[in-house]
Amino acid sequence: MRVAFFDCFSGISGDMFIASLLDAGLSLSKLEEELKKLNLSFRLETERVIRQGIGGLRFKVLPTEPKIIRTWPSVKEIVGSSRLEKEIKEKTLKIIKTIAEAEAKVHRISLDQVHFHEIGGVDTIVDAAGAVLSLKLLKIQKVYCSPLPQGVGFVQTEHGLLPLPAPATSEVLKGVPTYSRPIPAELTTPTGAAIAKILVDEFREMPPLEVETIGYGAGYRELEHPNLLRVFIGQGPTEEEEDVKLIETTIDDSQPQSLGYLSELLMEKGALEVWFTPVQMKKNRPGVVLSVLVSTPFEEKILESIFSETNTLGVRFVPLKRLTLERKVVEVRTRLGRARVKIGFWRGRPVTISPEYEDCKKIAKEKGLTLKEVQEEFRLKAKKNLKRLF
Repeated sequence: MRVAFFDCFSGISGDMFIASLLDAGLSLSKLEEELKKLNLSFRLETERVIRQGIGGLRFKVLPTEPKIIRTWPSVKEIVGSSRLEKEIKEKTLKIIKTIAEAEAKVHRISLDQVHFHEIGGVDTIVDAAGAVLSLKLLKIQKVYCSPLPQGVGFVQTEHGLLPLPAPATSEVLKGVPTYSRPIPAELTTPTGAAIAKILVDEFREMPPLEVETIGYGAGYRELEHPNLLRVFIGQGPTEEEEDVKLIETTIDDSQPQSLGYLSELLMEKGALEVWFTPVQMKKNRPGVVLSVLVSTPFEEKILESIFSETNTLGVRFVPLKRLTLERKVVEVRTRLGRARVKIGFWRGRPVTISPEYEDCKKIAKEKGLTLKEVQEEFRLKAKKNLKRLF
């Protein structure tokens, strides 16, 4: 599995994220070719710099159009109507929307009213799309990242002098591991924070990794320490073992609708799995055992939801190990159309083939076929073409 680990000892910004990957071997010409599908006017520049004795790369987006104040709806239209692939569009919009939602909350306005440089600037749109494209062009399958540092003091913005961490950055980083450093500078920017929040699979220390290349993306300011974002790229384990917790509680006083809602909510909050087991409780009352499998970063959110949405007075914890296969998603075409198929690998060998349920359901309805027929056709086609696909 091809893995990237971002060592954010000096924070993260959109340009530093892309610069680190360019320094690690990403082709600037290929990235620029893909970014031109946005139909925006800009040019890209890179510059070799030294930060406290360590060499790094600066990445710049230089707009070649008059400054335009765009709103979130107009940005959504630009990305949505571009020639980028669907998956790239979706992730790019998630990043930009995350920033827009944070700005809307901070300034107490609606999402559609957000209109300022941070969301309308060409550089922000290009940074967001460029971050997504960079990982794809380098064929990165999993992204890890260290906790994100925050500076102290104040930063000058179009809204005036704001405290650090910037209010929008703080909003974006809810639920993301962060810490403070006594450095009077904006270490983590709203764009960098949003890129990390959307694209990083796990925040942690460096995982086991056979390093192939290392890149350094430089920030624009000279600081007392090397103002660089370091990325390690290499081969990680095909299968991944992680520490998880099983959280359980027994419930006998909730309506079925409430339990259904709770299950959906817990999955939205980061649960890996949620299930209910029927049990017979005291006084012969029927009840259920709520079981939630969760990784450490999402534990607090899960507990808050359980205690808020049920009348339980306590939960049980069981520490567990979870082993997951390497997974790749490919698009398969048959006479019925196109559908995504998930392939699971054990020791580098494909062992499971699972057509995407939603794609197959849509085709089954359109073609008047059973779901089973559609799934089987895509499963057989994917199996037949495994060598070509991989």
